Amino acid sequence: NQEPLIRFSEHFISFLKEKGYEERLRKITEDAIKEFLFDYQSNGHNAVGTNKALEYLRQIFEVAVEKNILSKNPTKGIKKLKAEKKITILPSKKEWQMVLSWFLKNERRLFPWFYFEATKGWRRDELRKMKVSAVDLERKRIRVMHYKQKVEREYPLEDEEVNILNEHFILLKKLGLYKIDGLLFPTRTGGMIQKDVVRLKIKKAAKELGIAKNLTNHIFRHYVVTSLKDFGMTSENIKEITGHQDAETIDRVYTHATSEIVKRGMDPLRPNLGKEFEKA
Repeated sequence: NQEPLIRFSEHFISFLKEKGYEERLRKITEDAIKEFLFDYQSNGHNAVGTNKALEYLRQIFEVAVEKNILSKNPTKGIKKLKAEKKITILPSKKEWQMVLSWFLKNERRLFPWFYFEATKGWRRDELRKMKVSAVDLERKRIRVMHYKQKVEREYPLEDEEVNILNEHFILLKKLGLYKIDGLLFPTRTGGMIQKDVVRLKIKKAAKELGIAKNLTNHIFRHYVVTSLKDFGMTSENIKEITGHQDAETIDRVYTHATSEIVKRGMDPLRPNLGKEFEKA
């Protein structure tokens, strides 16, 4: 039934006309739509979900053509995605290190968040909802609630990670944001960070560092799984670290051929963070 979609599209186009946004709409190209769909897919949406987004966009622009706002529908030449494994362009080891270093230098308050995304593959919501009380520096442990699995797991912290979190606590106390029952990564007013904040910071880092790849939170989750797989870790063990629901998902979706060979006996996910966070 296309009626709700058509009604939504007509309402949206009427809103744009009322607000005087027609000129902005005319500047949208096919390449811009493709870039959006790639970004949408890279953020964890499968082919079905991405095709649904394309369907909505196609209908919106069709109405815009009917209303004489556009002469051509920019989605016309875009084909639907096939329901097969996605192709994801991963960062290189050097680029991974560069973005980590960028966060350490420019976004100190969010650095531990990105560190655990980029080295453990933990999901965005697992970090944004994490409480200070989940961290036990004395025991060198951290508890992570894996919401998709609906299970909480406790993980050991290495000395470097203890140092990173200790520095984070010092910063939170300095900003007046440290509360034992509060969020580990609060906003400056103590609330929960919006979902896209770190993703946008990653985009900013990539732009400033001259990295042309479409880097997102989810891309770094892919990077973690692939690096651990290349390192020789089993999918079952990777599942326990990253919080995936099953090992089959890891084999089917999250591993990619990498351009680098990870030497066995070396931790593929140990960044070089300089003297400040060297292991004790």
